[in-house]
This record gives sequence, C-alpha cells and structure tokens, in this order.
Amino acid sequence: MTKTIALLGATGSIGRQTLEVAGELGLRVAALTANTQVDLLEQQARQYMPRLAVLYDENAALALKKRLRGTGIEVMAGEEGLLAAAAMTEADTVVTAVMGSVGLRPTLAAIQKGKRIALANKETLVCAGELVMDVGTMLDGKKAVKEKLIDQLGGISDALDWLYREIERAE
Repeated sequence: MTKTIALLGATGSIGRQTLEVAGELGLRVAALTANTQVDLLEQQARQYMPRLAVLYDENAALALKKRLRGTGIEVMAGEEGLLAAAAMTEADTVVTAVMGSVGLRPTLAAIQKGKRIALANKETLVCAGELVMDVGTMLDGKKAVKEKLIDQLGGISDALDWLYREIERAE
C-alpha cells in the first residue's frame, strides 16, 4: 500500500488533484516537481513539506531555492532533479504527471528502484511503452510493480476509485 509519494508534475491539473487525494488519504509527499511555476510549487512545498522540490527550468529553480531557504526543503533543477525525485528512498510510489517525453527517464529510474508507478502521462508509453513494460517485467522479481497506469484522457477517476478501494481494504 502506498504511504509516501514522489509527484512529478505537481502544478498541472492531475498533479493538483493528486495532492488533494494525498491530503485526504494522509499520504506523505516526499518530492514535488514542476516545470517553471515557482509560485505554485512554493505554495505546495510549504503545505506538504517534501524533502525535495524540483523545477525543470534552472532559473525558476534558483528563484525557488531562495524562497524556500530555511525550510529544510532541498531544491534541484532539470532532469537531474527529476531523476532524484523518482529514485527517492522515502517514496514507495512515483506519480508521473509531467508533459511530454520528459517523464520517460524518471519513470524508468523509479521502476529500477522498485517503486510503484502511477503513470498519468501517455507520452511515456507512446515513446517507449515496450521499453517501460520490459524493464518492469525484468525487474518484477525485485518487486517493481506497475500497479496502475493512468491515461490522462479519462483514467483519473479509475485511479481515484482504485486508491479509495486500497484504503478501504487496508482499514
């Protein structure tokens, strides 16, 4: 069962909805990432207090780092930051809700670290679906579990239903 998430793409609509659900379910947020939205990511970071906040844009990351000084939240930039968020020891589930193919390498890194994957990014599967599935299958013996693949064109309600069923089953 998911206890702690790393959320790649926190400022988009799926990311914002994921944070609402995480809050309702009492899930801890270990990492938040976004592209350039300094104001919103700062607000989310102050609310959820992740260990890591990442902005893909380096200038935006520098601005966020200044704003979060003294909070204990590490700030990183670019693909390096996304990879660090996806591979965090604390997170047992990685929600990939970033746009485009930028989510591919972090998703593979999360699978290689044995994380559960909640994929809300169809481009990752369009670009390299066979590779993603093959890596997950090869690592299945190491408990790399792809529990839920979410298609952003309509699967979010299925994912929320799944999350609620998981919580009810655990109670």
